[in-house]
Amino acid sequence: MQKDYDRAAANVAVMHIHALHRDKTGVRVLIAGFNVVSGTRGITDHGCGSSVKVAVLLQPAGELGLYQADFQIYPGDGGVTISAFLTQQFPRATQEQLQARGYAGHIVQNGVKCHIGELLTGSGTLSVILPEHEEDPYQDDWQLIWESPQFMVVYKPPMLPVSRTTRNLYGTLISEIRRKTPWRDARLMHRLDAETSGLILLAKYEAADRRWKKKIDRLLVRKIYQALVAGEPAWDEVDITLALSERRDSAIRTRMYAVAADAVTGADSVYTSVKACHTRVRCLQRQGAQSLVECELFTGRKHQIRAHLAAVGHPVMGDKIYSHDGRFYLQRLQQPLSEDDFRLLGARHQQLQAVSLTLALPEGEVTVDLPEALRLSTQI
Repeated sequence: MQKDYDRAAANVAVMHIHALHRDKTGVRVLIAGFNVVSGTRGITDHGCGSSVKVAVLLQPAGELGLYQADFQIYPGDGGVTISAFLTQQFPRATQEQLQARGYAGHIVQNGVKCHIGELLTGSGTLSVILPEHEEDPYQDDWQLIWESPQFMVVYKPPMLPVSRTTRNLYGTLISEIRRKTPWRDARLMHRLDAETSGLILLAKYEAADRRWKKKIDRLLVRKIYQALVAGEPAWDEVDITLALSERRDSAIRTRMYAVAADAVTGADSVYTSVKACHTRVRCLQRQGAQSLVECELFTGRKHQIRAHLAAVGHPVMGDKIYSHDGRFYLQRLQQPLSEDDFRLLGARHQQLQAVSLTLALPEGEVTVDLPEALRLSTQI
């Protein structure tokens, strides 16, 4: 599993997604292009920031999709078919689906148009037009909060995935930062859920990521979150030490469940992998149907804060998985949620936010706090 994660992370790092827009002449303009595709002309600044390249594609607009993906090819990829490589990049697409979608007609390897069945050369760039790709709307009002020579801490707004998903390749935080800052090879040091807002740490370049990623617990020594939760807690402070695990029989595959620390796992158990967890929660403010709480993580499990708060009877407002028994998450898979649904959820997205990160740097400890104007506390 770790190897799969490392490979996926490496693939994300070398893939760039470009949005294609129509200009006055009826052709499309490649925004923030890192590579010039064969049959293009005109490299100019398009007002997207300093040193941004724009390639005007000469093909008629009707023959192109909205997005282009550029992959850096390394020697280890040589001899692999383009179809196998692309299937790996887009895991839910089979070779037949790739061909049916027309990718075979929109592939350029090192400036030469090629077929999906050809082999990768082991160096250079592979560019692929994605004819049917559509993306979910996303918020792009992220902000740089703090930086050092190696790292940056940015504010991630809600509804912005940190990295590529099955729906969003272009509209992600890491893509935004690589397009709009000088740090074209920035790397995520940890993650936030797409709906969670707040502070996130990135390395500015690959060497910093490589040096610190496996020592992240020694670098990122404290993380504080705030959340708007349902109801009024009876406690002022509580330590939640419930273990968490996914369940094989869950209708929501990614949902974590509170379980006994000694719960049986294995092929014959419904539990996949029981993880010890510890979250300290303080109630900061109570106001009728909702309260503001502060959460400190002592372990870093998937959905830990959301699952723990739900387990003690105070789910995060707007949480589609851990409130109302997940029915709004399942409903959204079939149809968009209505305004009445959002009223029942209490918010359009989960009200969870990373408000403080403490870094143990060689030159000394640094605490980065989210500015008050960006905090959830302004909403209560």
